[in-house]
Amino acid sequence: MVKFEFEDKEYCLGSWKDIKLSVYVQYIEKLLPKRPEAIVKVFQAEEMEQVRLNWSMQEEVSAAEYMCEVVAYFFDIDVTVIKTIMERETLEAAYWGIEFTLLRFPESVDYVGFKVEGVEYLLPSKFMENSTFQEFAECAQYQQALEKVEGGDWLALPDLIAVLARPKGEAFDSTKIEERRELFLKHLTMNDALQVAFFLHRLKQKYTDNLTIYSMLKALENLQEKE
Repeated sequence: MVKFEFEDKEYCLGSWKDIKLSVYVQYIEKLLPKRPEAIVKVFQAEEMEQVRLNWSMQEEVSAAEYMCEVVAYFFDIDVTVIKTIMERETLEAAYWGIEFTLLRFPESVDYVGFKVEGVEYLLPSKFMENSTFQEFAECAQYQQALEKVEGGDWLALPDLIAVLARPKGEAFDSTKIEERRELFLKHLTMNDALQVAFFLHRLKQKYTDNLTIYSMLKALENLQEKE
């Protein structure tokens, strides 16, 4: 959690619930690629504080520039105002607070869906009796998006949510994906996106376990037939 006062206003970022999916997607696209090497080295080090304290003057400048942009973006503050007025101590506290908030990934194992504009969108687990994981896996959009997410491409997650989540009883309709993607980007928080990612991991593991059990049973059946 990060909390600070600036220009007589209080700012707070408590968790992923405070970050819109659209905001994080823009962060991934536009800001994260600009992260300077000095900050990258801090995250890669075992002694993070020591690496931070040993920055050169050039590293200090490049890191501060980036910190200003990130804090301005997440808290909707004019970056010029931050550069001109915000004290370095406040800037660093705000920036590192954001970064460490983004490093925590709380999982909710009972998460089954979400509501947007009064409509409940469910993940497959809640209506699995009427659908199968294979039905989703056969969908080209699902396969493509899943491969990207598994490869660490968070930008594909909105597409994956748009394929998976829909009102109970609604059949898959590829023509609704783009509209749903924009709807979810606008309304969902990153907590929702994270829970969908965790759900996919659990579902895939369950699916893999079932295939393993099936394979073992078939092997046993073959052995029995040989006897």
